[in-house]
Amino acid sequence: MLRLALLAALAAVALGREKIVISQTSFTIDKDSNATVNLRLVEPIICPPDHEGSCTVAVQFTNPDTNRFSVSPCVVEWTQDEWNEVKLVRIWALENFVDEPGISETFKTEPAVSNSVFYSGFDARDVTVTTRARPSGHCSGTGDPHYTTFDGKYWHIYDAGRYVFYANRNPAAPRQDFEVQVATLSYPARHCGFAAREGNDIFYVYACSGRITYDLICGSKECQDGPYPKVGTNGGRSGTYSVTFKSGRRVWATVSGRYANMYATAPGRDYQSGTVGVCGNFNGNSGDDAPMYKVTSNYKANLFPSQVPTTNLFNWRPSSIWDYEEGPSVETCAYTPTEFVRPLLSSPDVEDVTDLLKNVRVVDDSDVNFDLDLDDFVSANETMDETTARQLCQAAFDASPAVTACDNLLGSLLNVPVFVDGCVEDLSMTADETFIDDAIDQMSARCANLAESNTSTWETDNNGDRVPSSDVANALCPNSCSGHGACNNAKCVCDSGFSGRDCSVDKSSAPVITSLSTTTCNTKAAASCASEISVFGSNFWNAENLTCRYKVIASPAVASDNVLMVGQSASRSAFFLGSSEVICQLPPRSTLVPVGLQGDLVTIEISVRTTDSIVSEASLPFTFYDGVCSACANATTCAPNPDSCNIDGVCVLEGTHEASNVCRVCVPEQSTTSWSYDYTHAADCGPDFKQDSYSTTLTGSYEAGDTIFTFDADNANLQDDPNYNLEFTMTAGNETIFSVTTDGRVVANTAFAVNDLPYEFQNLVGVQAVLNGQHPTARTVVFDIVSSNRAPILNETYTFNVTEDTPVGTVIGTIVAHDPDEAGSLQYEWYSQVSGEAGVLLIDESTGVITVGQSLDYERVSSYLLLVSVRDGGLQHMASVHIFVGDVNEAPTDVLISNNVVAENQPIGTVVANLTAEDQDAGDSHTFSVSGTDAAYFQVVGATLQTAQELDYEALLAAGKNPLAITITATDAGGLTLTKAFDITVQDVNEAPYNIQLSQTEFLENLTNAALATVTVQDQDADQTVTCTIVQESTPTFELLDMKLYALPGQQLDHETNPSIELTIGCADDGTPMKYATATFTITVLDAFDMPGHFTIEQPETIFENATIGTVVGTVVAVDQDDDSTDFELSVVSDYVEAAGPTSCTKADAAAPTICRLDIRLTSLLDYEGTEVAGRQALSVIATLVHKGETVQSEGTVYLEFEDLNELPTGVSWRTGGTVEENLALGGVIGTISAQDPDQGQTHTFSLASHQDRFTLSNDASGMYATIRLSQTAASPLNYDSEPSIELSVVVLDSGNPPRSITTSITITVENQPVTVMFQGTNGPSDSLTVSESTSVGTVVGKFVLEGNDNQAATYTVQFADDDRRRASEIFSIQGLNLVLSSPLDAEEVQTQSLNVVAVETIGSEVNYYAAQQLIINVQNEDEAPVFGSSSYTATVDTTTASAGDLVDVSPVLVASDPEGAALTFSMASSSSQVMQTYFQVSTTTSGTFELSVTQNLVDADIAADTYNLDVQAEDATGHISTQRVVVTLTDGTTDPSGAQSTAASNKMGTGAVAGIVIGLLVLLVLIAFLVLVVLRKRQNDSVFVDSEKGKGSHYDNPSFGTTYATPGSLPVGFVPGVSNPLYEWYQPEMTRQDCSSELATAAPGTFLVRDSKATPGWHILGVKTENDVLHEKIRATDDGMYQLLPSSGPAHEQPRFGDLPSLINHYGSRQTGMHYALNVNSVSNPMYAMSAQSDGLYGGVALPNDRYAPAVPLKEAHVAQVEQLAATDDIYSNTRDAQNALSHA
Repeated sequence: MLRLALLAALAAVALGREKIVISQTSFTIDKDSNATVNLRLVEPIICPPDHEGSCTVAVQFTNPDTNRFSVSPCVVEWTQDEWNEVKLVRIWALENFVDEPGISETFKTEPAVSNSVFYSGFDARDVTVTTRARPSGHCSGTGDPHYTTFDGKYWHIYDAGRYVFYANRNPAAPRQDFEVQVATLSYPARHCGFAAREGNDIFYVYACSGRITYDLICGSKECQDGPYPKVGTNGGRSGTYSVTFKSGRRVWATVSGRYANMYATAPGRDYQSGTVGVCGNFNGNSGDDAPMYKVTSNYKANLFPSQVPTTNLFNWRPSSIWDYEEGPSVETCAYTPTEFVRPLLSSPDVEDVTDLLKNVRVVDDSDVNFDLDLDDFVSANETMDETTARQLCQAAFDASPAVTACDNLLGSLLNVPVFVDGCVEDLSMTADETFIDDAIDQMSARCANLAESNTSTWETDNNGDRVPSSDVANALCPNSCSGHGACNNAKCVCDSGFSGRDCSVDKSSAPVITSLSTTTCNTKAAASCASEISVFGSNFWNAENLTCRYKVIASPAVASDNVLMVGQSASRSAFFLGSSEVICQLPPRSTLVPVGLQGDLVTIEISVRTTDSIVSEASLPFTFYDGVCSACANATTCAPNPDSCNIDGVCVLEGTHEASNVCRVCVPEQSTTSWSYDYTHAADCGPDFKQDSYSTTLTGSYEAGDTIFTFDADNANLQDDPNYNLEFTMTAGNETIFSVTTDGRVVANTAFAVNDLPYEFQNLVGVQAVLNGQHPTARTVVFDIVSSNRAPILNETYTFNVTEDTPVGTVIGTIVAHDPDEAGSLQYEWYSQVSGEAGVLLIDESTGVITVGQSLDYERVSSYLLLVSVRDGGLQHMASVHIFVGDVNEAPTDVLISNNVVAENQPIGTVVANLTAEDQDAGDSHTFSVSGTDAAYFQVVGATLQTAQELDYEALLAAGKNPLAITITATDAGGLTLTKAFDITVQDVNEAPYNIQLSQTEFLENLTNAALATVTVQDQDADQTVTCTIVQESTPTFELLDMKLYALPGQQLDHETNPSIELTIGCADDGTPMKYATATFTITVLDAFDMPGHFTIEQPETIFENATIGTVVGTVVAVDQDDDSTDFELSVVSDYVEAAGPTSCTKADAAAPTICRLDIRLTSLLDYEGTEVAGRQALSVIATLVHKGETVQSEGTVYLEFEDLNELPTGVSWRTGGTVEENLALGGVIGTISAQDPDQGQTHTFSLASHQDRFTLSNDASGMYATIRLSQTAASPLNYDSEPSIELSVVVLDSGNPPRSITTSITITVENQPVTVMFQGTNGPSDSLTVSESTSVGTVVGKFVLEGNDNQAATYTVQFADDDRRRASEIFSIQGLNLVLSSPLDAEEVQTQSLNVVAVETIGSEVNYYAAQQLIINVQNEDEAPVFGSSSYTATVDTTTASAGDLVDVSPVLVASDPEGAALTFSMASSSSQVMQTYFQVSTTTSGTFELSVTQNLVDADIAADTYNLDVQAEDATGHISTQRVVVTLTDGTTDPSGAQSTAASNKMGTGAVAGIVIGLLVLLVLIAFLVLVVLRKRQNDSVFVDSEKGKGSHYDNPSFGTTYATPGSLPVGFVPGVSNPLYEWYQPEMTRQDCSSELATAAPGTFLVRDSKATPGWHILGVKTENDVLHEKIRATDDGMYQLLPSSGPAHEQPRFGDLPSLINHYGSRQTGMHYALNVNSVSNPMYAMSAQSDGLYGGVALPNDRYAPAVPLKEAHVAQVEQLAATDDIYSNTRDAQNALSHA
């Protein structure tokens, strides 16, 4: 592949002579991305033999615009070995946070720098990069908080928690994975911190607990060693904290106390690239940024999933350190490559503290609780009325220079009223006026972003550069720089003597310090002692000698301690963070705290000095203390440490053990002045036996109870413990004979004699000792039995010798014992053996013969020490046995060589490998020899294998001898040998080419394009490609292409000039490493006939364009170099000149060249600008001569040069603009004009020659254009109808010498301005309007204003757009230019309403409709009074039975609810009748419902039977009260005139009994009705039911049916609005929105509930679970009694109307066109649905339809089973119509 690439490159060179190939020379890339340029060489780098310096090739890229582009590396270089490597250059289009059009720039490649003749000076192709515009973004979250997303969406989150503020997750590229989370406290919702992570690095700021903590935690080496992430702050209790990441993303917060305002800028790389979070999707569409206008609760359910964190970033820490990202190497550049340029206006003014956080500052956040319950923080307890709030907000906005400047520049693009509304909302809820500053800050941040990124608002400065508006830049400076500085790009440049962000710091005044970040240092806990602390205060400035002073005010130190003593001071430099915070590095503790400080405190006072003479007046204390002895809450409040002991004057912490006794410990609960005892350490605090084993002699006889032996365990470390308790227990031995007492004595249990002990007697006792019940420790005592039987006797030791080669089974020796008793047999055995060698040596148990059991090995074990035991049946004796193993010489076991590869061409004697032998005989020596097939190539010298010949890879390969086969023999010192075969591989080594030949070295002169000669070369290395090039020439004449020698382009061989040329050719192979050789040739140039040439022109005088025709302008000269040359004729071919006379020739001598001249004169005017190269006219010259009788000609080109003359401009044209809409604001820009001028490079000055009263013209400082504006004093605006175009006269003056001017004209085109519709806002037209939900129907809620309605012949109206008319007209109506409310608003249901309106222009019979515009209605929530469920309530009480405490039933059941969902309190109003106030009381139950009860026995009261008024008050938590009248009828036990029956509960028969009877009757009637249906179905001729078309009489007369509904609006069986019914479980009239959301949150999609609207009585709310959310849809009750669903989104067409709710539910049980959901009634249980499912799905399993023929009999839960049983039969029908149809055909 390399050879193919090389050949292709050579072919390209032959065609285009491209020596350095660039892969691509034109790129189009996005901003904030990069293009990779590949560069490669076409030939090896070969330099002349005598060159100096390195033999390399270097190419530099020149960056034309370092503000917009970055190049890395800017220099690429190849060494000789790298010539065939591809080099990479990355060109970055920088993110500059300016929304500008694409830019195209060319990156010039400078000529190559090299000692190679071939490459030196070669200029590779340049690279052009064009950027695609990608907008940057700005997001903010301020105040309560109000968010403005990257795409400009304005919305709110009022719920506490942690949100994803801004994220761009990129699992495929983890280093770009980015997320910012914000923490938000509860009502009023305020940010209190953020955590930002990019890749593996994280920065956080956390103030939620009231203390500001911030830190940068590096998870990558790039962070540890590089500049990013970059952290900045200006410090203080109210400061700015920012972090900028390598990607250009920046996040910052302005923190005050525990509250923060959040800001972020997003680079163009995040645009339309998966950005998510509260800041929106950054895709140019603000409509998909937020789930709703305002999130007030349950944010996890209501936010988009991508806005809810999946992990807590505040607790996240990197688990490892990432290494550097791989990429092309960066070499030295003339500038530092960057990746982005910070915006001018919106960058916070902070100090860089990155290195401080990395290297010095260690933030201890171990005590920071990042898991605070953010809902616990509720700080708002005051409110403010909206009118007052708006007055305060508006006054502040009106007084702000920033607001004025921003509004003037950006207008509706910024939309200042939105920020005012946010201010009003916050202030109304909290009465906290700091929200006013927050709102202005948010507006300013948005303004800065728009002003710096939107180039259409920019202006031209005095240098001719386009820059953001100076008015805005000057207005955005904080506090107008306090009158002590000037504003520059939103940053204050302070006057001399002043400093600070707002120049409020007076350098001549002393700094003021108010607090320290920490005030103590525990010298015994280094981690708690910061090396530096923050000093807070004011009037700090970044003085050159800013220092912190430390004065000792309390210390126990004495002179010998070598530390600062009381009254002495020290100073250290301070780090400036801002005017309210500096960081002081504390002096080393060794200079302040005496060694061994205990109990005593060292306190210093800290002050700050800005200059030698200016020191803070106040100083604050800081205390060093011994944290073991003391506990300090602050510098001045210290006390003895309750968690330590002070023993003998030494402080130790709880749990510390005594140094000399680990069994004693500090336990303050037991004693603070002495040690407590600790038994936990087994080794030191357990039983301590004095011996590891014990023995004693048993002889004679013993009585029961005799002490035979006593164990001596104790523990000196614990004997002083009053609770010391050591106990022994027996663990081994004969328990019949012995026992062990608790004090460690071995006692005889029974009397015994030693001679009588049985043979199997165990002569030992084992015990276990425990100390205070811990650390059981075991020991054994062995008994030496002394009886009349005497033990056998052995020698003390036995010694034997054996060699390691002794065979298994060989007898080594015999052990013989003597038995004094000579009775019985003896038994031998090994009592102990060498570890791991059991079985190697055997002993016969009866004879004592020792034999070899396993093979011996001297090298493994050289001697055995054993213990032999002999027993006579009762007693035993032991002796030592020592067996020595003799060494035997063994042959080597292996031969090893260290290497089996050798490179070719190495000199004789080159070491191939080191030789070693493995041998069991340690220390044995070895010699080596070589033999075998190919031994002649090698020799052995000592222990090395060396070459004996110079090896040739190619020759060996040809002979089939690679690898080479040899044998190595190793011989040990004893003459034993081992032979082993090896293969030695000869490696190929790249060898330089040789025998470079040139096929020809003599050439005739004047040869040009043909190949002159061929280069040949040889190379021993097969399969390599050799490339040759010219290394050196005495005169540059030739080039070598594809091994062919050519003359250079445009170069001819010339015998007269260079008769011979020294040429050196170098040839390089493509091996590794590259090898090359050179050869030098002498080229002879042979003489040949030459044509005249060397054409030149002589111009003695300067010629100007437009010179007079006929002027002699110069002389053409040609030369014939031949020795025998003769005169020749010259002629010129040109449209501009002709010969001014004959040709004249001269020849110095016979051998000299012939020189001929021809004067020329003008025949046409010269045009400086009209030539291809300005001022340079090409002339064709012909030389004609006669050679050997033939006329021949040669031709050349000369260039006539002439100077420019200033010429008139030719006109003007619009550079930008020129076409404007009518009604342009006074001072508005018409456009910019530029001049057409044949003189290039001139500047121009423009002025108006007409219409000076209407227009102004300002020349740009660059002289390239001028701006035309509508004059501020113009008498009338531009009007399309009266003046569609205006022609201006303009004077153009150029900058030539002398200057020249013309007067010309240019036309302004006026376009008709479309008519737009806006709301009349407080500060002018607005596209949004805020309306209170309490606004009454019929109220004018807004006024429309029209812009562009300037046609005097037309009339203008406003109407709803066609696609919105039906929906909008249900809520609003348009009356003239007034917007009128048509239906009640409910902020709990819908927070925003959008209206699509159009302006209509009518001119006679012509009607023009302009484009529809969307206006937004923001529905403002109001705290509304409670709403009662009914407008009429009654109750009846029998005074003859009602007793004190009886409850009174109210019909219907009295219910009330608060639209905001708050709890209610019920009471009796004073307007109630006196009887009600005397004998009854109204109360609120524990469940929050209404209750009416009797307070006295009414039978004893003298009360007339009559009706009385009871006025019930319902009061919400905010004091809103609603009153509802209940008419109470008191009876004397008889039926009142209206027929009502008493319902007072008497706990006798009253309510319960009556209800039971009624229910029983109703159930009986239902059962009878069903039985009748079953019977009548069989009777075809009996018509019980009457069809609605035939008459509606019979079933109305049936009292069993009760009330029925035969009209389209009638209700199905049992359904009553406002009353729960088990037939319709989905209907929950009293349910709140919050309960509904909670109920449906985890339900399956399609699950639904219907509740009553609290804000609009008679309306209902459908709650339905969708895939991602719970929707709350309004069901409207129309004036004619119908029900209609009003979807919040979905179909634009009007929804159908239904006579009842069940019919509506039935309709939406299946998916309807355009709807996003279908209702799933299977989600509720109901027997009627089960019945429906058995009737062939007549209802689709949804709900009962409107059955106008069915009786309205409510079904109680107690009878559900009966209905289900009936429903299971074949003779039951799902509705009455089906039953009638069945009966008619039975």
